[in-house]
Amino acid sequence: MDRAVALPARVGLVLALVLLGTACERRVDVDFGLPPPYDALVVPAERLDSEAAVRRGRALYLSYCAMCHGPEGRGDGPRAGILASRPRDMTSPRWQAAMSPRRTYAAIHAGRPASGMPSWRSLDEEQIWDLVAYVRSL
Repeated sequence: MDRAVALPARVGLVLALVLLGTACERRVDVDFGLPPPYDALVVPAERLDSEAAVRRGRALYLSYCAMCHGPEGRGDGPRAGILASRPRDMTSPRWQAAMSPRRTYAAIHAGRPASGMPSWRSLDEEQIWDLVAYVRSL
């Protein structure tokens, strides 16, 4: 190959690889498209990191969620087999990466009607954040 052609081709290849690498490193905004009021929730970071909140969340989880999601959050609870769609495996790294605290809060509060997951509007805000803390700890 001619040197005059080879250099621009190499530069083009390097530029393409740099751009591809930059695109791959971009983080996806997991809250994109989250409806109001969930998109503006103030996430209580200290609470989510609190061992006490995780303990309270686990107790709530066992009462409200384990029948479908299973005792360890793997989507294998006793009711999982009779549901229209399988409950989420909340221990999955892929699921954890896709679910922000706001999105998890919204799923608990509003439910997922298409999947059969009920809303838990009977829980207060603190209880839901405790559940979020526990689910994020799985």
